Amino acid sequence: MATRYPIKIDGFENQKVELESSGFFSPAKITINGVKAEPGIKRNEMLLRKPDGSTVSVFFQNAFFDTIPRLIVNGKTIQIAPPLKWYQYTFCGLTLFLILFGGAIGSIFSMIGFLINIRTMRVKWKPLWRYLAILATHMIVLAAYLAVSVLITVLTTGGS
Repeated sequence: MATRYPIKIDGFENQKVELESSGFFSPAKITINGVKAEPGIKRNEMLLRKPDGSTVSVFFQNAFFDTIPRLIVNGKTIQIAPPLKWYQYTFCGLTLFLILFGGAIGSIFSMIGFLINIRTMRVKWKPLWRYLAILATHMIVLAAYLAVSVLITVLTTGGS
């Protein structure tokens, strides 16, 4: 569910600079005219080449549980998308209640559900569809947790 966001950086006015949000197994990346920017020497650094050949260093500043990092270019912070609101985090995190009574298995399922919901909240769908998809994720996580719990109980008690 990686999404592309246009970026406005001084010196790149005539080029298409985009941030591609991170996936579950891939980090966020920047592309210039469809070509991935090269990594820098430092951690979370990307190097962008201007048309005149000079290089601009861009650092990723990760946001709390968000797929869209802020960028730091020449000491200036660029916010690509507005941060999620508290109620969006709250709705996405309803599965985290499994941590309280679900043990290790509940914690794993709840964190996976939370991360899926945060990514779903950033998808460019109509708000109703996003919230319905997140609600469906809550139900699927709860059903999967119950199914695994019952399976483990049956396997460890011998079905009695």
